[in-house]
Amino acid sequence: MDGAANPTPQPAIARFPVSTAQRQMWFIDQLMPDDPTLNVAIRWNVTGPVRSDSIEAAYQAVIARHEILRSRFVLEGGEPVQEVVDQVPFRLGVVDLRGVPEAQHAARVDEIAANDAGRPFDLTRPGLIRATLVRLGPERAVLLTGVHHIVFDGSSIGVLGHEIGTFAAAFEAGRPPEMEELPLQYGDYALWQRDYLASGVEAEDAAYWAGQMKDAPYFEIRPDKPRPMPRSTAIARVGCDLPAGTVEKLGALARDQGVSLFTLGAAVAAGVLARVAGTDEVLMSTPISGRIDTDLEGLIGPFINHHVLRLPTRPETTLADHLATARTVVEEALAHQALPFAKLVEVLNPPRDASRAPFSGVGFNLMHVFYRGARYGSFEMASAPAFASGSAQDLSLLLVGRPGAPWRLSVEYCPDLYEAASAEALRDTLARALVEIAEGARPALADLPLAPALAERPDGTPRPGARIEEVLSSHPEVSAAAAVPAGEGNACFAFVSPRADSLVPLETLPQELMGFAARRLVPAERPIGISVLAALPRRSSGDLDRARLPRPLIAAATAQPFVPAPGASPAPAAAAIPPAATQTAAAHQPDGAVEPALSALWSELLERTDIPRDVSFFDLGGHSLLAVRLMARIRERWALRLGVATLYQSPTLAGLAARVATDLGLTPVGPPATDEDVPSRGTAEAAPAPATGTLPDDTLPDNMLPDGEDWRIEPILTEGSAQQIIAVNDVGLILDTAQYLSDRHPALCVRLFDGTRGIDRSPRSFEQIAAEYAATIRAAQPSGPYLLFGVCVHGNIALEAARILKAEGEEVAVVIKDVWEPGYAQSLKRRRLTRWAERFYALGNKIRMVRMGTMSLEAMLGSYRILRRSGVLALARRLGLIGAVRATDLAPEQERFVSYISAARNRYRPAEVDFPVLHVVTRITAQGRLFLPSVGWEKVVRPDLLTTVALEEVVVTRGLRVGTRDLARAIDAWSAARHRIG
Repeated sequence: MDGAANPTPQPAIARFPVSTAQRQMWFIDQLMPDDPTLNVAIRWNVTGPVRSDSIEAAYQAVIARHEILRSRFVLEGGEPVQEVVDQVPFRLGVVDLRGVPEAQHAARVDEIAANDAGRPFDLTRPGLIRATLVRLGPERAVLLTGVHHIVFDGSSIGVLGHEIGTFAAAFEAGRPPEMEELPLQYGDYALWQRDYLASGVEAEDAAYWAGQMKDAPYFEIRPDKPRPMPRSTAIARVGCDLPAGTVEKLGALARDQGVSLFTLGAAVAAGVLARVAGTDEVLMSTPISGRIDTDLEGLIGPFINHHVLRLPTRPETTLADHLATARTVVEEALAHQALPFAKLVEVLNPPRDASRAPFSGVGFNLMHVFYRGARYGSFEMASAPAFASGSAQDLSLLLVGRPGAPWRLSVEYCPDLYEAASAEALRDTLARALVEIAEGARPALADLPLAPALAERPDGTPRPGARIEEVLSSHPEVSAAAAVPAGEGNACFAFVSPRADSLVPLETLPQELMGFAARRLVPAERPIGISVLAALPRRSSGDLDRARLPRPLIAAATAQPFVPAPGASPAPAAAAIPPAATQTAAAHQPDGAVEPALSALWSELLERTDIPRDVSFFDLGGHSLLAVRLMARIRERWALRLGVATLYQSPTLAGLAARVATDLGLTPVGPPATDEDVPSRGTAEAAPAPATGTLPDDTLPDNMLPDGEDWRIEPILTEGSAQQIIAVNDVGLILDTAQYLSDRHPALCVRLFDGTRGIDRSPRSFEQIAAEYAATIRAAQPSGPYLLFGVCVHGNIALEAARILKAEGEEVAVVIKDVWEPGYAQSLKRRRLTRWAERFYALGNKIRMVRMGTMSLEAMLGSYRILRRSGVLALARRLGLIGAVRATDLAPEQERFVSYISAARNRYRPAEVDFPVLHVVTRITAQGRLFLPSVGWEKVVRPDLLTTVALEEVVVTRGLRVGTRDLARAIDAWSAARHRIG
């Protein structure tokens, strides 16, 4: 990587005092010469055609524009000053990786970035900035920038990115750059700050901070290792993505409580830190922008200041009271932010310790990335994560939002002080607290979650369940353990996943573990039951997702685990999962014939040849329709009637193959078998014959499979005594929601189409289509009462099918989500104001969905017919700017089916509805004063029978699950009210 080249000293054209922030950084550089802690590393992804000479010229223009980038730091009379020189030659480093295999690109870029981030700067030489363009393809590159903190801060990243892009685009186009002249330079700010501090106005701020920090104890999380002397600046990090929608929900809560999102995040972080440290107050260092005037916003330079938030964290404090206190602390810190942190240290004169940062060893920040990316002419620049080479804190908690990606929680820690396991436990604890609060929990501080590794309280009393997890995890056959509250008091139910090399038969493992726990735990600490899961549910980041653990199945007071017989139907909402569904245990690999055959089915349905053994079906591109289709193929090939829930519980190829092999009664073997070794369908060795018998293929009705089952009826949940839920063309959403319902409901899906068979697209009315669904519903459940469920156009089908069943004398009720009443939808299009309002609302929704990752950019653009017809998208595809031209993210045959029934729905006008309807409306449906709250059903459903509930977000797609707990609560409340009225 290259940068400023200045072989001979240049005369200074201006000289300024250093700012207080620069003075502190200069002092750190003198204490630790060549230490990379103050290096700022930036990474931008560049897509589109761009020349390296344009990028180099852009950096040269930015350096010429900002005096701070042409400054050096020297001593004058024993004091540091900054000198500006007239010119700083700059060379852009260029690394071409186009000849390197693409699979190695990420590692090579990381290596280049890490090497540069660790290179020191010489503060006596001007031009403390360098950059490298790493070419990855004809129109794909990574732009790496390194700058010293003494001339730069976080907000400067946004300024630099915008100006580099603007200048480079102008040079590419051969036109003069359009950039307004800067109203002042950083040196002017340094002069102003010197005069400001000399005027005596800092006395008020100093008095506030002296009072705020009086008698403050030093705050830290007790290190795992002896503290080195002097303090280590080494840094490591662990992180995870928060579930989509979490921060948005936290933002809504913050607005309700009258606080900022930052304040809410700081309050939750302080509460978690107090749980970990066992203290009644927490001190956290946090950065403050310092750009208190609009004229400073466009400048590059270090305006940042740091202060300490001192937050009371008494265990009995409610979340609402804690937020109110945090609001006062944060607002007062901002009001008195002008006092430099170095001055605060000088005023308070805390005990000096070369092994510690002043006041607190923990930092916190919550922010959007400083540069969010933009398109500049023919190319686009986007922010990408980049990491510094050192840290001023022992621990730092960071919440960062990046466009088009989930919010990321990171814990940066000093590896000379903390083990990675401690940092991971802290990350998991804070993530869980944020998610639970976003989903509606309002705990007192004492009830905030705590990861097992951090669970030991100051009084020595372990958190309920922590000892269970600790003991079970120590068993040599257990890979991971989780305990959840169950029953009364501190009773807990445990879930374990087996080690990969476990030799214990899985059906005996729970009993063995119960005995193991009984020998190590007192009776009050023992689990009331243990179940084996193929793998504990985890988020895409790999973190344990406790919210997705099955609901414990608690029989009468018993200490014996519930272990289903091999081959029993899966029960996704139950605590006990068929233990044979292990995913990775080498000793329990399925017969060699099953996995290759199953892999071929995955390849066919997912349209990809590489099928990893340990990656979720849904992370490989699967969705609910493909899940239904896969289970149908398994049923046809091996005569096994496995519900779709089986795939959700064992979503990897290895896990599902193990489940299939076990249900076939196969003994694990070593080498894979050939395709001839696969048992044929219907043989006694493969599985018992279905109770309905097996029919010859040439005599089958169109809706029947060879095993006599109706492919149009797909079991989702097979256990439970509450009313059965019948979902129209839906599997994933109702499956995820059912685990949160207060009662256990069996559930199934009815469908007329699975991609290769079913409903044709001949002209038919919507009523005729719904009548066929009603007949299928009767085949699944011959008599009422019926509870139907549908989303979007499938909700229209559910309502019309319910009308048919009601006309036949049956009792019906319907739950729908985001369903437009067709007549009302058409009426909006006839009015110019509402037509354009809905279009703008839809555009905003699509942009949000692209950012969330629930809609591809191709589908967003392709949803506009004018763009598809114009040929612009086809051209963009040829240029490699987009992957495909498509109107939706559905599979082509699914898209055609939905288009078919949607066209029929648009011509349909429903008659009056006289049965109970719950309509759940989320952000995806147009809202506001121009739209009816239930988007037209107010005019069709009797007012006493219609319940409309507005929720922020309800999404289940691939690995993303948001809002299903809220949906379950809405269904529970509606059902309870309906039954009271009934």
